Amino acid sequence: RRGSRSWREEAAARLAVTSGDRERERKRPKRGRKTHQDPSPPTRIEMEPPVQAPVPSATSWVAQVRATRDTDISKQVRSILNKITEETFERLQDKLFECGLTTEFHVRIVVGEIFQKATTQHHFTQMY
Repeated sequence: RRGSRSWREEAAARLAVTSGDRERERKRPKRGRKTHQDPSPPTRIEMEPPVQAPVPSATSWVAQVRATRDTDISKQVRSILNKITEETFERLQDKLFECGLTTEFHVRIVVGEIFQKATTQHHFTQMY
């Protein structure tokens, strides 16, 4: 037996020591946190110029995918215009609107294809 204390008293003394350590840890600042203020705060706000979005190069993956989409749209439009007659006009007109025209460039493709068809196929000029 150690001294005159019982095992319960020794456990209580150890618990008091560890709980005191916990209190000290709570009061101590954590690592990496600032404990003091910057002595000289900035006096004027400096504005940074706006960041411009990067422009993809002509050989980048994004540019190639866009070109593929544009080519696909052009093929679809040309295919629809090749099938157009006075009888199939209504049905193919709806198909033309649903073929995925999302940008101004796609509309330009459609207008260019229609203009080409109207100038080369004189018997369908009124329909175009």
